[in-house]
Amino acid sequence: MNTKVRATLASDFLEHFQAVSFSVQYPRGMALIEQGAFVEQVSVVEEGVLKTAQLTESGAEIIIGLVLPGSITGLTSVILRERSPVSVITVTRVRMVHIPARVFLQRLEQAGLFACQVYKSLCSEYNCLLSSLVDAKSMTARSRLLTVFHTLANAARAADAEEDARSLLRHWELAQLVGVTPEHLSRILRDLNIRKRTTAQGRSPEQTDACLAGTAIIKR
Repeated sequence: MNTKVRATLASDFLEHFQAVSFSVQYPRGMALIEQGAFVEQVSVVEEGVLKTAQLTESGAEIIIGLVLPGSITGLTSVILRERSPVSVITVTRVRMVHIPARVFLQRLEQAGLFACQVYKSLCSEYNCLLSSLVDAKSMTARSRLLTVFHTLANAARAADAEEDARSLLRHWELAQLVGVTPEHLSRILRDLNIRKRTTAQGRSPEQTDACLAGTAIIKR
C-alpha cells in the first residue's frame, strides 16, 4: 500500500477513538500478538516495524511479511472474533495506538460511517497483499531484496535513529521475506557487495543505499 494512503487511512481511523485509545511503546523482539490467541485490541502502528510469522504443524517458523507505520493490526481477528492465525513481533522499537476490542466492536455496530472506514482499511490491506504477490511473481529476487532493504532501512531510521540496525532480521528471515533459499540469498548478497566495490561510480544512489542497508540489516 502507498505510504501516504496508509497514513491517511490510519489518521481517519484514529479520529473515531481519540477518547478511548492509548499509546504504548514496545522494545524490539516482543510478540504483541501470539498465533492462536484471541486478539484483545485493534492497534495502529505509529512508528517502527513489525513482522508477521506463523508456525507450521511441523514447528517451522514462516516469516510472512512486514508491518509498517500506518498499518492496522488485529482488525480481522477482532471483527471475526477468531484466534489470530499469525504472530506479530516487533522488529524495531515500536509505538502502537491501541483500541480495546470491546470498544471497537461497539463503535462498529453503531456507526455506519465508521464501518465504511473499517472496510476501506481492510480493502487497502488486501490490495497491499495482492501487490506483494504480484511483485513476487514479476520482480527478480534481487529487486525484491533491494525493496526490502529500502523499506527496513527507512522505517528503522525513523523509529530507531540511535539504534544499530544490524540485528533487525536474521539471514533466514530475510530469505523468507524475499522468497528465496538462504543459499540463494547469500549469492545475491555477494553479488551486491561485488557491485558495490567495483561499480560505485555508475550505480544509482538508490542502489548504493540498498547495498549499504543490506550489509547493516542482516543478522546471520
